[in-house]
Amino acid sequence: MRYFILFLFGLILSGCQYGRLLNPSEFQARDVFLRGLENWDESGSMEAWAPLQRDYPESPWTARAQHLNELRILVEKQKEAIAGLEGQNKKLTTMAERCRQENKQLQQDIAQLKENIAQLKQLLVDYELRAK
Repeated sequence: MRYFILFLFGLILSGCQYGRLLNPSEFQARDVFLRGLENWDESGSMEAWAPLQRDYPESPWTARAQHLNELRILVEKQKEAIAGLEGQNKKLTTMAERCRQENKQLQQDIAQLKENIAQLKQLLVDYELRAK
């Protein structure tokens, strides 16, 4: 009885894989996908998978190829966005440095003005003392 259950279990499991393993078009689609992948790396164009889309439009390999192409487009857009952000970052860094220098200069001006005010107050006090 135990062997019969194991036999049925093995038969069920092998039955689940039987159609998938014996589908030659999936192997062919996979091969076309891999060839397209080699060409796609060089060209970066979806045209590398044109035979896959034409001959195996319903294959999961076609969907994978489309997904890879979408990812590549997304990566290119992100690279462009990163380049733009790096340019903005450089401008903002330059502006921040300029603001720091200006702030430093203004702080020095404020200190000088405070010193001048103190001197003027002292002069006023001295003048009033002389006037008496």
